Amino acid sequence: MLSNEIAEKITAQFISLMKDGRIPWERPWVNRSNDGGPLFSSLSRNVVTKKPYNGLNAILLDSAPIELPVWGTFKQWNTVGLFINKGAKSTPTLFWSRLYIHRETKKFISEQVFLELSETEQKKYDRILKARLDYLFNIEQVNGPKLAEIKTKWTQFFGTVKAPTEKPEPFRHEEAETIIKNWGIKVNHGGKDAYYSPVLDYIQIPVKESFKSSIGYYETLFHEGIHASGHKSRLSREGITNFDSFGSDRYSFEELVAEIGSAYLCAALNMEFKVENKVAYLQSWISKLDQNKDWITDASRKSLQAANWILGWLDGENK
Repeated sequence: MLSNEIAEKITAQFISLMKDGRIPWERPWVNRSNDGGPLFSSLSRNVVTKKPYNGLNAILLDSAPIELPVWGTFKQWNTVGLFINKGAKSTPTLFWSRLYIHRETKKFISEQVFLELSETEQKKYDRILKARLDYLFNIEQVNGPKLAEIKTKWTQFFGTVKAPTEKPEPFRHEEAETIIKNWGIKVNHGGKDAYYSPVLDYIQIPVKESFKSSIGYYETLFHEGIHASGHKSRLSREGITNFDSFGSDRYSFEELVAEIGSAYLCAALNMEFKVENKVAYLQSWISKLDQNKDWITDASRKSLQAANWILGWLDGENK
């Protein structure tokens, strides 16, 4: 369970970005990790490990208006011979560590120790996740004699990992169409509205020709697909199984899950789309985020689960 302190700081980051007119969960690039990293990994990298940030941290860091997405803690920057500028403001990120607790003795062990145990011994433990805040600084917030050299090396590094510029064929994205064909959710085309019916378990969406772009079509369909993933026969998410009324907190949270989830899917499938039309819509979440400090972290986790469920129809996991 996240502490109030962590939830409040993470939510404050999102609210600040939204007030600035930026969309924190819409990525400016749309590629899978080019180095074999996990799905939804970001372009932002750690200065010491060079590994991409993932999940909620990717969303936060990728939204920052900076030129070179290289980040590190105070200690990590010192490790590479650079120092934080006086008065520089850190960016809080969420770090999860896996621990294992013995059911009988209640003693904790690290993941490294757990993996060294026999399969029989491992069954005696339960896994738990422990959260803490890590405070990061961007490369633009540090200085030192090696700064120019390090910047040059990172610029060269990013030249090999940025998203390809090739665009998908309009109104036909093969991976997206494979998912839609296989996912087992009924889709009706026609009418002027897009929605998911929890009671009848189907998606209604206007015909493709009604959309100004193919990306707008797929993003809308994936938004409704995220909703459909919450059906009691699938992920059984409360916002769908216990739907109460439009505009309620439960409905609003489910909409937030669908918005984040559809962005995850577009990123995973290398779809690039404009977000200007989303700004006004997402501004309406600010008051609710102030009232519900853990919404962003909870929605991010549920969105990732839903997106992975949908992507399972592409790689065969759900067949």
